[in-house]
Amino acid sequence: MNWIKKRYDQFFLVLAALALLAVSGLIALRAQNFAQDFAEAQVTVPQGEKIEALDLTLLKTAQASAAEPKKWQVGKESNPYVFVPARYLVDPKTGQPTKPDKSNFYKDTLTGRDIPSDFFTENNLQLLDPAVPKQDPDKDGFTNEDEWRGTRDQKDPDVWHDSTDPNDPKSHPPLVTKLFLKKWIRVPFRLLFQAVDGDPGKQKPEELSFQMNAIDRGRKTEFLKLGEKVANSPYRLEKFEFKEAINPATQEKTDVSELTVVNTETNEAVVLVKEKVTDSPDSFALFDYQLTGKDIQVKKLQQFVLLPEKDKLFKLIDIKEGQAVIQAPDGGEYFVFPDPRKP
Repeated sequence: MNWIKKRYDQFFLVLAALALLAVSGLIALRAQNFAQDFAEAQVTVPQGEKIEALDLTLLKTAQASAAEPKKWQVGKESNPYVFVPARYLVDPKTGQPTKPDKSNFYKDTLTGRDIPSDFFTENNLQLLDPAVPKQDPDKDGFTNEDEWRGTRDQKDPDVWHDSTDPNDPKSHPPLVTKLFLKKWIRVPFRLLFQAVDGDPGKQKPEELSFQMNAIDRGRKTEFLKLGEKVANSPYRLEKFEFKEAINPATQEKTDVSELTVVNTETNEAVVLVKEKVTDSPDSFALFDYQLTGKDIQVKKLQQFVLLPEKDKLFKLIDIKEGQAVIQAPDGGEYFVFPDPRKP
């Protein structure tokens, strides 16, 4: 160690000489393998005219990507405008700023239910336009709220479902959803079942006589048995059923027996309640058909059409105060009510 300290220059010189010898030996070894390493490069390439096709997959992919640059994708949670801040509206319930798709800003004027904001945004409708629920972008006669409301359930009149596409004129709710009951035109039945001659509680119906009065002036009273026909009338007494009910005012039993008469010309039956004027089958419904803006007057049990579908027949099955029942061409029944938006 002392020798190295005293002659360090000679020591480093020895080390350099050893390194030089090692490098020289390595070069000599590489030179011996030179021919072998470059043997493939020295092979003579046979002449030929066929050129192998190049794999241009990556190039074509790059070209397609350059021809169709990335687009700004708009979704429920995305801002449709690149350089504009996200939209916020004041929530009518909380009074706080909120994203349009996080709150409902409009109510259906017919049912009073909230219309989901998603219905407007998903159908590219102008959510920020206060008039958007009443707009009709596809010009099919159904407003945006009509299309969202869809079809009234046949079993539960308070339920609506099956929204339609507000941008497609071929997609809309049934025409009957634009029909509203405007007025019930009541026509009293001309015959009144006044009394029973006999004891209906003990005697058979065939043994009884029934007092029939005409509500028209100048007609006399008749006592008829089952099977007999009312004079100057197409109606025949068909069936009698003795009934009693408790009068809520007096808590006493009241005779509410029913007498069925049948029209021998049309076979239509009418049930008469003792001492009560019955509505005639000739009662009418006056409908407000909002698709055309015109009223339609229909007789009970009469068929009618809803324009523009002239080949489909509807039928007025029943009518009473505040409600009508319509039979659709497919046999289904729909409830028709007055429009609460109109006085």
